[in-house]
Amino acid sequence: MQQQRRKGTWHPLLTKLVQFAVRHPKLARKLVKDHPEVLELRNGIGETALHYLAVENYAEAVQLLIDLGADVNVTNDFGASALDEAITVEAKETVEVLRRAGAVTSSHASP
Repeated sequence: MQQQRRKGTWHPLLTKLVQFAVRHPKLARKLVKDHPEVLELRNGIGETALHYLAVENYAEAVQLLIDLGADVNVTNDFGASALDEAITVEAKETVEVLRRAGAVTSSHASP
């Protein structure tokens, strides 16, 4: 599956994962089981579903993606991790979830 990276567009499976992680966790689990690569899909600025959910402070959905195998230290096109983004927007619940999962700020990530 090719990653869709045009600015302003999201791969349809990335959109579904974000929606399902928030509203229908069972469907999110099935989607990842059927398409594990969906955890690595990125939007036009290199954000994964984990980044998006972290910024929106959907702590339970972030935990779900972590449980499903999302990389907690992946960075976007600007070099920011989901933890960096959550700290920036003061998404305190999500910051705690990410830290418990071993996330580090991008300045501490290994190259």
